Amino acid sequence: MTACTSTPHRRRLLSALVALLAAAALAGCKDATLGPEVQGGIEGHVVDFRTGAAVAGASVTTAPPSEAILTDGSGAFVLDGLEAGTYQVTVRKAGYSPSTVSVSVREDRVARASVLLEEDSEEAEPAPLLAAEVVEFWNVTSGDSAFVEVEYRVRNLGSVATTAYEVYFQIRVGAASYFHEEGAEGLGVGQADGGRFRTWLPQSPASAVIVDGVWSDPPGSTPADSTGGAGGAPPGR
Repeated sequence: MTACTSTPHRRRLLSALVALLAAAALAGCKDATLGPEVQGGIEGHVVDFRTGAAVAGASVTTAPPSEAILTDGSGAFVLDGLEAGTYQVTVRKAGYSPSTVSVSVREDRVARASVLLEEDSEEAEPAPLLAAEVVEFWNVTSGDSAFVEVEYRVRNLGSVATTAYEVYFQIRVGAASYFHEEGAEGLGVGQADGGRFRTWLPQSPASAVIVDGVWSDPPGSTPADSTGGAGGAPPGR
């Protein structure tokens, strides 16, 4: 009689122990998933290789892509909020050959970069320098159809106006990628232009939208500064 009544009791104790272990495992996974994002920054200075003078107004881009910026009057630039890792920093300026340096970004630290620009040996024609970025994107459902709506911006950082340009986008849906292009006419020196498009998705919602390339007329060096926002519902919807 005693053996029969103790068996259910042991089963209840075993069930309680399993539940406690499962809760502890889930808590550990949650802490690992929601840990702080590892970020740092880059501070740099661009100078003329021959004279040592600061080079102002030079465009600075990175790979992996981040914000596309120009050096200030003292040839300095700052890139904040970068994920830890190794970046290729490329500097371009009309009349100079492009220069690239490798910089390692560490958590909560600012890396220093010095970039030397050499004058072109050949007299090159001025060219437009376009930078494009994805400002935000939203997944939209209408009936049985799924769409992604994308807002983007294009800037002319060069010394020549464009008569036309095209921006090429890569839309990631799970393990697959789909492509879309948008174009417009005319973008003056120092000007920025924005646009928005909606495209149908054949599968699940988009997980990322990035700039895959930029084309301009007249042709020039066209870096792509791709920044994708988190997917969600459009403002006001």
